[in-house]
Amino acid sequence: DSQGLPRAPAVADSNQASSNATGSAAPFEDESDTTGSDAHAAVSAVETRRSSDAPTAVSGLATAGVKGANEEEEQGQSWAHLPVPVLREIMGMLSWQDVRVVRMTCKHWRKAHGVTVSCLTPTQLQAATVTELFPALAVLDLSRVVEQPAESLKQQLLEQSVVCQGLRNLKLPEGITVDDLMLAVAAAFSGLTSLSLEGTLISTDSGSISILSILQQLQALCLARTKGLSDVGVDSLSTLPALTHVSLSGCFEVTSAGCAKLGGIASLTSLNLEGCANVDDSVIAQFTNLINLQTLNLSYCSQVRVCVNISVCVCVYMYVCVRGCVCV
Repeated sequence: DSQGLPRAPAVADSNQASSNATGSAAPFEDESDTTGSDAHAAVSAVETRRSSDAPTAVSGLATAGVKGANEEEEQGQSWAHLPVPVLREIMGMLSWQDVRVVRMTCKHWRKAHGVTVSCLTPTQLQAATVTELFPALAVLDLSRVVEQPAESLKQQLLEQSVVCQGLRNLKLPEGITVDDLMLAVAAAFSGLTSLSLEGTLISTDSGSISILSILQQLQALCLARTKGLSDVGVDSLSTLPALTHVSLSGCFEVTSAGCAKLGGIASLTSLNLEGCANVDDSVIAQFTNLINLQTLNLSYCSQVRVCVNISVCVCVYMYVCVRGCVCV
């Protein structure tokens, strides 16, 4: 470099992005602290990546970086130590690729971004890294964790639960086997309000689901397409008094009898039984006392007959979806 400035780190490949949600972060990187002058190199790298119609925020960041570096001695303040609110505003307008470059510039910039991240979708869970870099994490989506061994994932989740009690939403990877230990680890996040086990394999149905009774604040539970979930497991959901949304879509082993105890969850507002082949129209009678129930999805329940039985729904605002059912 003709100005003697250090090179900025290369931008990561898009396949390594850890999240596509607003406010989420790029993959965990090895971010050692650097000098204030590295800010100049980082913002220059961001500016180089941009086309002529790049957002004003990025251009402004690069221009300010050059000016700040030149005036650093005069002002007595490093460009690397911009106020956190200013950095947050700027980073909120950048793509994840640019944010990655900015985060790798110095610890101050990395911390300024980390405290704003509330949602993360990593490709591998590393508890210590997550806790250190993203202290305000509230949503952890592990759906992209496909290569990490189950035992390693359990261990990392356990470590995470000790120091991240602010987590509110957890989604486990599809295809993994969920045993008693895995659910006990998930239940260790005592503040969870939403949990997704969609597409997992329940290995010990009689014990596993009942472990979730610890989560007294749980409002949304997705068990869609879980294998091994039977009526026994569904019965235990009645121990979760705060539930408002339950999805059992595609759970072929669940029957109308198994859904009976769901009728005792007064807070329930939405129940999805789509594609439950062993659920018949008698299930409607189980929910006549649920005055808060607004949506009941019985689509493609082959044993449900669309007839006058639907009139037993006492809530005038209830929406009953019977697409794909038998009309009589």
